[in-house]
Amino acid sequence: MKARGVDPKYHDKTEEQDDAGIWTFNRCAEAYIEAKSHEWKSKKHAEQWRATIKTYCSPVFGQLPVDQIDVELVLEVIEPIWYTKTETASRLRGRIENILSW
Repeated sequence: MKARGVDPKYHDKTEEQDDAGIWTFNRCAEAYIEAKSHEWKSKKHAEQWRATIKTYCSPVFGQLPVDQIDVELVLEVIEPIWYTKTETASRLRGRIENILSW
C-alpha cells in the first residue's frame, strides 16, 4: 500500500471511497491543478504542485475524503519539514489551503 501512496492506517476508509465518487484529497488536488494550471506561467509549476502533494500529503491523507481532513492531519504533514525545508513547508501549507478551499 505504501508503494501506491496509501497510508495503511487509513486504508479501511480510502480507496474504495474514491471509486465510489467520494472527493478525496488527491482527487480534489488533481482537479484543482487542472482547473488552475492554465493560469500558471509554465507546466513546471503544475508538476511542482503534483510532486509536493504526492510526496507529503498523499501518504498521510491523500485518500481521505476532504471532509475528514482536519488541522491535526495538516500538521502531521507540515511539522516534520517545517525547520528543515521551511520554504517547501510554507508552499505546501498554502497548496493544501487552496485545495481545501476550492
